[in-house]
Formats: sequence, structure tokens, C-alpha cells
Amino acid sequence: MTPLGFPLPRLLVLIFINAWLVASPLAADVTLPLPLSGPAYLLAEQAFTAYDQGDYATAITRSREVVRQRPDVIAPKRLLVLSLAGAGELDAAAETASGFIAEGDTDAELIAMRDRIQDQITAQAGATSPTPAAPRPKPDPAFQAADRAYRASAKGQHIQAAELARQAVKLAPGRIAYRRLLISALIASDQPQAAAEEASLALERWPGDGELLAFRADARQRQGDTAQALADYAAALNSPELTDSQARDWRLALADAAMAAHEPETALVALTELANLTTPRQESPAYDLDSRRGYALLALNCPEEALAALTQALAAQKLDRDGMLNAAYIAKRLALNTQAIDLFKAALADPVTESAPWDAQRRFEIRREVAELSRTWGAYASLSYGGVGLMPNAALQPAATSSGGKVLQAGMELYWRPPRIGFRNGRIVELFGRVFETLSHTQEQGQEVGATGPQTRQGALGIRWKPFTDYNLILEVGRLIKLGDQARSDWLLRAAISLGQGTDLRLAPSSWWQWQLYGEWVSYPETPQNLTNFEGRLGRSFRLTNPLDRLVVTPFLAVGGGYDDALETPEALGAGPGVNLRVWFREDADHAPRSYLDANLQYRFKLAGDDRAEGVFASLMLAW
Repeated sequence: MTPLGFPLPRLLVLIFINAWLVASPLAADVTLPLPLSGPAYLLAEQAFTAYDQGDYATAITRSREVVRQRPDVIAPKRLLVLSLAGAGELDAAAETASGFIAEGDTDAELIAMRDRIQDQITAQAGATSPTPAAPRPKPDPAFQAADRAYRASAKGQHIQAAELARQAVKLAPGRIAYRRLLISALIASDQPQAAAEEASLALERWPGDGELLAFRADARQRQGDTAQALADYAAALNSPELTDSQARDWRLALADAAMAAHEPETALVALTELANLTTPRQESPAYDLDSRRGYALLALNCPEEALAALTQALAAQKLDRDGMLNAAYIAKRLALNTQAIDLFKAALADPVTESAPWDAQRRFEIRREVAELSRTWGAYASLSYGGVGLMPNAALQPAATSSGGKVLQAGMELYWRPPRIGFRNGRIVELFGRVFETLSHTQEQGQEVGATGPQTRQGALGIRWKPFTDYNLILEVGRLIKLGDQARSDWLLRAAISLGQGTDLRLAPSSWWQWQLYGEWVSYPETPQNLTNFEGRLGRSFRLTNPLDRLVVTPFLAVGGGYDDALETPEALGAGPGVNLRVWFREDADHAPRSYLDANLQYRFKLAGDDRAEGVFASLMLAW
């Protein structure tokens, strides 16, 4: 980036266009231009293009306006003279060149142009002998060093450009243009400290110069000295010779520096002033005011206004993929799920993503957001075997038994998330219906001690609520429906909480640590019965390679137990090793896998309490 916020490659494009003038019959070895930016840069680019195409009228108009905006830059002056000559207006070309020279432009090539044009005028007048040309001045070593500095910059040789610019400054210390050239080259060569020091020295000679202040601000910001950068940009904007172009450039730079300094109020003021400038914004396509306003408003905790600004930037095709992601997360935060899904998908489909792709894990995380936001219903089917403390899915709660032993149960559940309230930035409301049946109920000796089969079929209807975005706490109220003779009619009150890390699929690493903690309290007030369950796991997950790269194997150690006040020995605690296998499926380009099949097998040794804490524990669950 140039110190005024415009990409250096665009400036170099202009330099190469200007170099085309070498082939002109009226010019030889034309010196490259000093830096341009903003509207002046765009007008100069148009002027050079028009001259190249023989459209001298447009070249004259555009270059004349560039000269008005940036009288310190020599290249547009040369182009104006050449365009007038190309249009056949030799007298005007000679007068214009003479006027620039009379104003103090001692550029050797400009003088040479004037002399050659005067020669042509004399020749066309039929003079027998042309007016003797004014003696050509000897080459200026400082000028030549600066010219070579620009040529080095054009080749990306910024360190060499800085050395040549330093020579030009040493040979002509009174030329402010060479000081600016040196500072710009130092910034381009990633020497911000040296650039700031040179700018400070130059400001001692030219105090209050806006461009020098802006250069130093850019150098200081690159050093991380954002407070001083803000002060320099503010001082530059108070320059008495401030142009509209500079006002736009430096306010935009000030806004960026303010955001880097965590001063969004200052950034917002600068952006508001920038939007109110009279010059049409379409002349400055590099400006992305809406997205910057969006970030500032987001920092000020104004998400609605921030989203509106980012959406405007997206509509104008000025929002990059990171901006799309920011807008998507804001929309998610505001529970605008459809808009958030569209923005996440737009970020995934952005062409920049293809040319500079995110890694697999980053794309997966975005696709996980789409999958979660787009879910409106789901289902679970499970088989579970064990006595106590087996971690269920946080939603699917097996039916409670009123006696000890080992229980094998099968269950199914369907749930639905109502529109508007079903998913609000991680706060979830679901209506569910489920049914369980006991397939086997034995003591440790293997004898059947409880009812099994259809007579144990238990139904339930209810609602569950996850009230917090950042905490996986689930509150549930349901009504048990007696479907079999040995089932019960009762109310179900439940609170469950879980936390962990590494439980989702990961695509970047092939293995990672996984841990989980789960606890719940369940009450059947009419029976009455109260029980608790808990389990903790620590394991290492291993993702298999193709074609089974969606299969994760996790050996782990677990400790689990519970308390059931309906039993003679209510407490039970055990621990032991286990293994979990989970295969993920049902995914596409925009959605992470939305379903999985989970198999869990472990053996626990009793640590305390009832014997139901010891033995084999297993579960098989399909989550759709």
C-alpha cells in the first residue's frame, strides 16, 4: 500500500504506462512520474490511455485536471504538452511548456519538448533556418538518481530504490519531492522506523507539510505506534493546502489507524466526514466506507447498524470474504438465520476463497455454522446398556427404571425447532416426542429382574430449552405417556449440562485430544423419584484416512456414576477404559456433516456404592 492507502501495484501500472512515451516522436527517455493517488491517479491513468489510443482531446482534458490537482507532479505536465502537440496545437503546446518552465519547472525533458516543438513551428512556417534552440542543460545528478529510484521501484527493487532516493536527497537536500520519494521507498522496503526518522527530519525543514505528516503516520502505524499515527493524520488533515483527494485519503487512513488503536468512535467520525465530502465517491473505487463503518459500529456494539453497513458494502461488491464472515456472524447474533446462511455461503463461494483458499478446517467450521443454522428438525435412535452414569446425547434421555441392575433400552425421538424461536444464536427451543422400550433388565448374576418388552413401552412429549449461547445447559419439561402396562404416567423435569472439547469432526489434524463432562438431574414428581447421572471422559481421537476419513476412533478413560433415591443403595461410582467410534455423514459443499452413527463400549470397575457401577457399558446411537 502507498502511504495514502492506495495499492502500490496500481501506481506501478501508471509508471509503466508513462514509460510508453519513450516511443513518442516528441519525447526521448521520459522521466517517470512522482506518486499519484486517489482521483488524480485515476485521471492520469485515463489520460495516458487516451493518449496511447490517439484520443488527444480526452488526454488534454484529463491531464489538465491532473495538473490542477497535483502541480508538483511533472509527468502530467509533459503529457499535457505532448497531447496538445499530438492534436496539432503546436503553439498552445509550446506556450504551455514555456509557462510551466517560467513557473519554476526546470525539468530537462520538458525544456527539450518545448525546444523541439518550437523547431517544428519554425519548420512549418517555412523559415529558412530554424530558431536556434536554447542550449540544453546538463543532466542533473539528483534528478537522474531520483529517476533511477523510480525505475527500481517499478521492478520491485525497493531497497535499491531507497538507496538511490537517498542519493538524490543528498545531492539536492532542498527538493521536498526527493524527500517524499525516499520516505515512500523506505516504507515500501519495509523500513518503517527509518521512514519515520526521515519524515521527522524533513518536517524540521518543512513543518506542517501534510504529505510528510501522512508519510510519517503510515510509518508509525506500521511500527504499531497507533496513537502517534492518529496524531499525525489529524495534523495532516489540518494542512492549509489540503486537497479534496488528500482529505479523502488521509481520513480513510485515519479511520484505519483509529480502528487499529481500538478507537472506533474516532474512526466513525472520520468515516462520516469522508462520506460527506462533495467529490463523488465513484471516483474512488478503492474506498470501502460501508465495510469500515460496519466494523466501527460493531466495535461500538451496534450490531444492527453494523450489519446494514456491511450489507451495503456487499451489494456494492466491495465486501471481501472476511467481511462477509463478519456480516454472517452479526446476522447470526441477531437471529437473522436466513441472512446469516446466505452470507456464510457467499463467503464460501467467494472467488478469493478459490484463489487463496482457507484450510480444510476453516471451511469446515463455516460449513458447520450453515448446517446448524439451517436445521429445523432432527431425530435420534438409540440402544443403551448399563447401570448408571452412561453419557447420553444431551437431548435424548433414556427412560428411568425403579430398580437396579443392567438395563438394555431402545429409544427413538423426533424433535422440531419452531420458526423464529427455534435457534437464536445458540439459544435453542425444541419440541420433542419420544418412545422407549426395555429389551433386557438383569442383575449381575444374569437373572431377569424387571419387566421387558412392549409392556415397558414409555412415551413422552415435551419441550426443552437451551437458554444460553455459550453454555450447554438444557432445561426440559415433559409429560410421560403410558403406552405399556409397566410404563408410567408422570411429569418429567430435567436439567442437563455438558462441556468438552474435541467432540466435533476435525479435518486439519489427524488426531487430537478429546474430553467431555456430562451431568444431569431428573425428577418424576408424581412417582416420586429423583436421580442424577454423571460421566467424565478423557481420550485421544484418531481420524482415519480415505476412504474412511469421516470415521473417528477415540480410546478413552471414563469415570461415571449416579444417585437414584428409589433404590436401596442409591449411589454408584465406577471408572474404566473405553472406546468410541463415530462416523459422520450427510454433508455437501455448504453443509458440514449433519448426521452421525456413534458406538460406545467401555468397562468400569466399581469404586463405591452399588454393583450397578461395575461391568460392561455400551451404547449405539444414530443422530439424524
